[in-house]
Amino acid sequence: MQKLNELGRRALWCLGWLAFVCVLPGCAFFNRLEVESVATGQAPPSQVAAYFTVDQGGEAVQGLSEKNFRVFEDDQDVTGSSNLTLIERSKVAYHYTVVLVDVGSSAENVQMSGPLSELVSRLRQTRDVALFGFDGAEDLIPLGQFRMESTTEIKLDKMNRLEPRDPSRNLNGALVKGIEQLESKLMQVQRPVRRGSLLVITRGPDLARRVTEDRLAETLDGTQHNTFAVVLGKQENLHADDLGRTDAVETETTSELPTALSRVARLMESRVQAEYVVSYCSPARAGKRFVRIETTTLKDETEFKGSVEFEIDASGFAAGCDSKRTPSFLSVTATTSTAPAPAEPAPPVDDGKAAPPAGTPPPQAPPAGTSDPDGIVPPPDSPTYEPTE
Repeated sequence: MQKLNELGRRALWCLGWLAFVCVLPGCAFFNRLEVESVATGQAPPSQVAAYFTVDQGGEAVQGLSEKNFRVFEDDQDVTGSSNLTLIERSKVAYHYTVVLVDVGSSAENVQMSGPLSELVSRLRQTRDVALFGFDGAEDLIPLGQFRMESTTEIKLDKMNRLEPRDPSRNLNGALVKGIEQLESKLMQVQRPVRRGSLLVITRGPDLARRVTEDRLAETLDGTQHNTFAVVLGKQENLHADDLGRTDAVETETTSELPTALSRVARLMESRVQAEYVVSYCSPARAGKRFVRIETTTLKDETEFKGSVEFEIDASGFAAGCDSKRTPSFLSVTATTSTAPAPAEPAPPVDDGKAAPPAGTPPPQAPPAGTSDPDGIVPPPDSPTYEPTE
């Protein structure tokens, strides 16, 4: 009994101490930014770079500049002498999004074509987009592939006359195949960093049960890519955040589709805008160094901090570094793409260019030390491709 009383006193002391700390200005214990490393690297003569994401309380942190970052080597602040530079993310990263849309109702498909066109137009400003439909059948329906910043008008007239092949809803199977399609595409990309995301738009829960809930959960838990979901109408047995692990949107009625797609597009854009590439010139000239790149933001007069940490080997480092050079030497620090299972045929590319003839070999990777202008290996030609309207 005496021992239990002692434990109780200690617990109360700890709670009191925590309460005292949290009434201090800002309660620094909670003022943390979540900074997640994506890729890091180094190259002669002494350039060091890191690619990472910044998040605060589940929300992407956008619009940071060089002044929001500081560099430490072995806990010594070297920011002032490092020529710290922010590199445009598109120079080192390729972004690809798979959009899955429920096409199980021919009447409602007509109403979806306009809002979907606007969604794709918005998303392709920052990434390549592939659009697939799903119903109760096992396979996805390729509806179009759209290249980033292409000026080709997006037409989804095919949606107006699309008839369901199976009136059931294979939502779970579509998500699993969508992830496979995402992985398959990214495995063809020749870029230091490959960033994928998946968006599913559904009118209700899975009905077909071709894929179990356990397998779906395992797939979503295992992917390194962002997943987003829009669930239309009130659904008792389906929560959007179960599907969209990154961000999710739910609506009261299906008529709110345009508003929901605009909102999810904004969320998806913010995730890309919260990715940063910091490059600097290390003053080290020998030995290993522990690098910490610290991110600091100010919100409502409260300072938030977070950092990414990694080790470099400065052996052979010398003068002559240019921190503005594209860091093509980045190495991914966490698996972002694994060997894919057989995927659905990719939708046709809607960029105004003819697909390469069947059997055309993919472009070779650029020689070491050079940059690939687009870093994309075109998907193979396939008789299952359907022309985009």
